[in-house]
Amino acid sequence: AGEMLNFKQILDGADDIVYNKNVLFELVATVSNKTLGNPNVQKLMRDPKQKFDVMILEYMFNDLFSTFSAVFQCPYIWFSTIEPHWEVINMISGPMNPAYNSDYLQARIPPFTFLGRVHELWTQIKGLYYHEL
Repeated sequence: AGEMLNFKQILDGADDIVYNKNVLFELVATVSNKTLGNPNVQKLMRDPKQKFDVMILEYMFNDLFSTFSAVFQCPYIWFSTIEPHWEVINMISGPMNPAYNSDYLQARIPPFTFLGRVHELWTQIKGLYYHEL
């Protein structure tokens, strides 16, 4: 994923990679795997003397870090730095109705046209599929 990023192009607005969910999910998965594979993180997870009252971590489009709660036997609080969207709400009460809620990468504002509703539904179906992989 590292060779896919050109920060200068992203900051200049010349690269639309930040709007590509497949790249975003691949990047987040790579960062998550590298983080968990880091020797210092491995050492921390294997140390039985490590105790935490609570863990507060950002939700980064995968559930991988939620396992820390079981490893350290403490409550886990997720937060999201972007607007409440269907992926986050799905963990609380199920997915939001795509007829009324836009994906966080879309610029649509309700009420949606029929085609807009179909697009939002398809976006959620794809997102749920990729999330399960």
